[in-house]
Amino acid sequence: MGIMRIVNNLNIFRKILLSFGLICLFLLISAIVSFFFILKANNGINLLYEERLHPIQWLSRSIYLQEKNRVLLDMMINHPENRAEYEKVIKASQKENDIYFNKYKN
Repeated sequence: MGIMRIVNNLNIFRKILLSFGLICLFLLISAIVSFFFILKANNGINLLYEERLHPIQWLSRSIYLQEKNRVLLDMMINHPENRAEYEKVIKASQKENDIYFNKYKN
């Protein structure tokens, strides 16, 4: 009852000022809480990116390189005059494929 008596005895300007101050205080508290939850969400998204999307990218690249090698093998069979060139490209592609596949496995 004491607080109500103090509020009733204030003039209009002070009541409006008090209300505005309380609203600013609640807004500040809400902003601080929101900021910390956004930071937490950001950390979760970064973790998701590092642990989930990179492995998918590595596996996708590995599959692409395997398909590339299959096409090169087919071209090597159909064009035996360029065999040495195709073999060199296939070996380089296999090394790259092994790197990505080992990253994915680990």
